[in-house]
Amino acid sequence: MSRLQGGVWHISREYEGIAEAGGVKDVVAGLASSLRRCGAAVTIVLPRYGFIDLDGLAAAKLPFRLHLTLPAENRASKPAVREIEVYETKRQGVRIFLLDSAHTRDKGSVYTYTEEEELKRPERRKGSGHWDAHHLNLTLQLGALELALHLSGVSDDGMAEVFHCHDGHTAFLPAIMREQKKFREKFLKTRAVVTIHNAGWGYHQEIYGMDFARGLTGLEAEVLSKGMLPDKKECIDPLLLSAHYAAVNTVSEEYAGEIMRGALEGSTGGLGAALRKAGLNLTGITNGIDLENYDPRTAGGSSLPCA
Repeated sequence: MSRLQGGVWHISREYEGIAEAGGVKDVVAGLASSLRRCGAAVTIVLPRYGFIDLDGLAAAKLPFRLHLTLPAENRASKPAVREIEVYETKRQGVRIFLLDSAHTRDKGSVYTYTEEEELKRPERRKGSGHWDAHHLNLTLQLGALELALHLSGVSDDGMAEVFHCHDGHTAFLPAIMREQKKFREKFLKTRAVVTIHNAGWGYHQEIYGMDFARGLTGLEAEVLSKGMLPDKKECIDPLLLSAHYAAVNTVSEEYAGEIMRGALEGSTGGLGAALRKAGLNLTGITNGIDLENYDPRTAGGSSLPCA
């Protein structure tokens, strides 16, 4: 019997066959499949983008709604309550939740605007990032925690034992889980891990402005200051902050070493130097190869045994 029967929850902006953009989709789907084969209960939490066909996924709307409070605008502003609808489906024993909100359901692609969206609203240029990306990210993270909190109260298998957060889009979650009282008390025994798929500057999902960051995350300035990068005024980096609250790894040992040695300081916004100064570290776990789906000798393959 697996010691992770309580559940591994992957929090991600991508998943193979549902929301695809880059390599994150493959890693998350591969890990989910492997963990499931090894006996762990696996849950995926994704945004419900507008391009996702809920009927095609046979996704069922759940009979409750989540409510989050976020800034009303894309800057420090008065708070507004956001209503989240939750859809559930399953794939090969993996439970998948889709969080449907005003910040997700109108999106035509995972990270950027499409040509169709630009035709409707010219200011939303094709290939440019979503204006409300921070709201979308925090809707996913806070929504995942609220969902786990809700399910733990109605089901024996609702409690998450591990939150696996993928890239900067989800890296505020460990700090929120530990520092917000209602989550801290409920998830006292829950652990978190953050995987950095791309540490390049521009992929961190950093938030500029302490007041805006406080409104988005619900965290106090004292906490958020742990994630402030040197030489970048009021820039709160979720990857740096997460290292104070979770195990953080990258997709290879060499990549982790390059970041920590300072070989990539220019391209990573000084992340390695900031981690070293704080006495924190990165580990690396090399991406695997899915021999079942990508065996050039066959159309498929055999399932891999548990490690």
